[in-house]
Amino acid sequence: MFEFTKSILALWNSEKNQRLKLQYAYIMLAIIGLAIAGLLTLFNASSAHLAASASGILFVTFLVNSVAWGIIEAFVTPKLPKEAGTPAKKSTRKK
Repeated sequence: MFEFTKSILALWNSEKNQRLKLQYAYIMLAIIGLAIAGLLTLFNASSAHLAASASGILFVTFLVNSVAWGIIEAFVTPKLPKEAGTPAKKSTRKK
């Protein structure tokens, strides 16, 4: 289990896109929160309800971010000016 967790964290760390990292963090925290809420039902129903509500908020945040970034990528990003590539330096060697 420790090696599996270590490999998941290594995969997450290797991802370059910060948006995807944030989305992965939201969804994983929501899933972990639901698991904790399930375990808390054995001890205290009101605490389980609170944990489930926090997980629900994380999941709604995940959905809102997904929709917002989808709209930005579809409508805003294509209209932004393209960055000019850095000009290649000419060789200064004498012939």
